[in-house]
Amino acid sequence: MTSDVCFSIVSKDGLFAATAQQAGRAAAEMNFPANAMGLEVIKVILDDYDNPVRVAVTGLGAVGLGLALQDGPRREVFIVSSAMADKPGTLARYVRRIP
Repeated sequence: MTSDVCFSIVSKDGLFAATAQQAGRAAAEMNFPANAMGLEVIKVILDDYDNPVRVAVTGLGAVGLGLALQDGPRREVFIVSSAMADKPGTLARYVRRIP
């Protein structure tokens, strides 16, 4: 699946630091509490987007976060080691390069 949008999330220090980036446009940065409420807000954002989207997660609890976000039409979820990318913008650029 190809996508021109990448939504990346770094989970650390009690926050979900997120970046939404569309090809050729400036990234939008957001922070959410790393709890059930923050997760639900992220799900609502992703559910409202109709086009294909890549979701990349890293950091503490990335596996659980990735699994929680996998249900969605036209959505690819990548769980990435924080050694590869530990900031949301870097994570978005890393996942965008994956074919």
